Amino acid sequence: MGKYPAASPMSPKNEHIIFDESGILDNGEIRNKTIFGEQYLPGTTALIKEWFNRHLILRANPRPEDLAD
Repeated sequence: MGKYPAASPMSPKNEHIIFDESGILDNGEIRNKTIFGEQYLPGTTALIKEWFNRHLILRANPRPEDLAD
């Protein structure tokens, strides 16, 4: 969720957060390169609607109202 950015030191850094129309979900793409290879993740909306991903790991502690949205 873009409103609750990841705080882990291992989290990919995404300085350009692009919010969806609700202002809650992070729709920015992540492109990351490590010694293990390249990582590409589309925004949240694309993950759900185009990649049909239904299991997302949320490491933040959002308010119940934000989760319901």
